[in-house]
Amino acid sequence: MSFLFGDSSKFPLDFNFLSTLEKFMPCATKVVMLEAESEVGTSAAVVHGRERAEAVEAVQSLHDRVMRSLDGALADPGPGGTMSLAQTESHPAAIAYAKKVRELTAQLVDEERDSAKAANEAEALQGKNDRERRANDVKKEIETFLKTAELEMLTARVSFSLVEGRNETNAVLRTQGGIVMGFSLGCQKVAAWNAPRKVSDFATNVDLMVGAKKSFFKGVVTPEAMRLDDFIISRADLNAEVLLLSLRKKITDKDSCVFKVRRTERGLAGEFERPDDPNAKSIPSGLGPEDLDKLDKLWRAIRARFDELFPHKEAVTHLELDGRDVLKERLGLALINRFVATFAPLVNEIAMKSPNREELSLKIETADGRRQEIYLKKDSLTKNLEPLAAKDRNLFAPLGLESWVPSLTMRPPSVNSPS
Repeated sequence: MSFLFGDSSKFPLDFNFLSTLEKFMPCATKVVMLEAESEVGTSAAVVHGRERAEAVEAVQSLHDRVMRSLDGALADPGPGGTMSLAQTESHPAAIAYAKKVRELTAQLVDEERDSAKAANEAEALQGKNDRERRANDVKKEIETFLKTAELEMLTARVSFSLVEGRNETNAVLRTQGGIVMGFSLGCQKVAAWNAPRKVSDFATNVDLMVGAKKSFFKGVVTPEAMRLDDFIISRADLNAEVLLLSLRKKITDKDSCVFKVRRTERGLAGEFERPDDPNAKSIPSGLGPEDLDKLDKLWRAIRARFDELFPHKEAVTHLELDGRDVLKERLGLALINRFVATFAPLVNEIAMKSPNREELSLKIETADGRRQEIYLKKDSLTKNLEPLAAKDRNLFAPLGLESWVPSLTMRPPSVNSPS
C-alpha cells in the first residue's frame, strides 16, 4: 500500500498524514491555550505585585508626612503662645500622646507591608500551582499526540532487554525539525513479543566462529563454528550504525555471547566476547566477513520486526527539541511551533493538489493498483482554533487552512462564516 497526492502524483510519506494532522490540531490548540493562560497569569501577578508595592509606598509616604507634622506640632507654641516649646517637650501628657501616635501609625504601616507580602506569597504559590497544573496538562496533550500519531522517522534507535523473564522494549525516534522522541513500547500487545526472543525468531542457521576448542594433548585453543539459533536474546540495542547484542543459553543463565558490530563507510566491523568460556580469551575477538554478514541479516531482521511494535507506544520516556528537554524546560509552545513549521510545506502541497479547495485529499493505492480517496475538510481542523485569540491563532497561519488575515482581523471568524 502506498499514498498519492490528490492529483495522483507520488506522496513522500508511507502513512496517512491526514490522520496525523487531524490528531495534531486539537492537541496543539490546547497546548497554545494553556501556555497563553500561563502568560496571562504571570502578567497579572506582576501587575498585582506592582499595585501592592505602590500601596505600601503610599502608606509609608503618608506616615512620613504625619510624623513630620507631629514633629512640627510639638515644636509649635500654639495660638497665642499659650505654651512654650520647652513646656511642650517636657509635658508628660504631650510626650505620651506623641509616642502612642508614632507607635500606632508605625504599626499600621507594618500591617500594610505584611499584608502585601502575604498576598504576594499567596499569589506566587497559587501561580506556581497553576503553572504546574498547566505544565502537566501540556505534557498530557503532547504525549497523547505523540503516542497516537504517525510521524516521519528519519532515524530510529530500538532496544529490548530481558527483565525478570519478560521483554522490555523501547525506541528513540528522530523526526523532522530536530525533534527526538523516546517511547516505551507495549510488547505485550504483540503475541510474538510476549515470550523471550530467540535468535531463530529472526534468523536461522546463524553459525559463527565464536566457539573455542581446546586440544586435549597440546592445550591449543582454536576457534570453531557455534550455532546460535537456540540462544535467547537478553539484550539488543541497535540503530543504523551500531548493533549491541547479548545472548544466553537459558533465561536463568548469565550472558554467553556479547557482540558489538559497527556499520561504517568502509563496511562492517565488529568484535565479540565470551564471558562464559575462559578459553575464548585465547582466540581473536574480531569478527570475520562471513560472521559479520550473518549478524547483519540478524540486525536487519530485528529492526524490521520492531515495526509491529511502533503502533503500541505506551509512554513518552523523553522528548527533545534541538537537544533541549521539552518537558523539563517547558518548551511546549516551541514544540508546537516547530511541528507547524515542519507540517506546513506538506499541508500546503496537499491543498494545492486537492481537487476541492475546501478539503485536503490523498489517495491510497493498494498492491493490485486500486485507489481509494481519503480527505479531510479544512473546517474540521480550523474549528479547533476558534477558542484562541487572534495572536495565538496566528501561530497556525503557515498551515494555510483558512483565508482570514490575523494581522488585519481582530477577531477570528467562525468556521461557519462565509469566507
